[in-house]
Amino acid sequence: DGTPNESGSIMMDQANSNTFADAVTILHGHNMHSGAMFGDLDLYADEAYYRAHPVMHLFTPEEDYKVCVFAAYTVDGNTFDYATSFSDEAAFKAFIQQAMSETPYDTGITVNYGDRIILLSTCAYSYKDARFVVLGKLESCHNVQV
Repeated sequence: DGTPNESGSIMMDQANSNTFADAVTILHGHNMHSGAMFGDLDLYADEAYYRAHPVMHLFTPEEDYKVCVFAAYTVDGNTFDYATSFSDEAAFKAFIQQAMSETPYDTGITVNYGDRIILLSTCAYSYKDARFVVLGKLESCHNVQV
């Protein structure tokens, strides 16, 4: 909203369109000790936390969405492929399978080629340049009770 904030803000990756139409829309946010921004994102490393919070909500001026979380894990910020699109279905499936295999629990969520994904990314402190990512499948809230 333009209000100054010395902590910055959650921001969409520069490679994304602002319509959430990409295969993967990436949102970056600080891991604030207060829990603000993405300060609690790493709680998704724990299966019990995931089971209590399997769905996030994304509210935009154009539309509201459910975000069904299907993966959460630590990545190397220097080598992780923050992909927003894929050359073909096989590349998309490989990306999704890698994310699911890195997650220490099974969410039971099915992700299909053509689904839109939200990837939330924040700093992690388990090693230098670590990032914690949470991925969820975007679903329109038209006719869905939020």
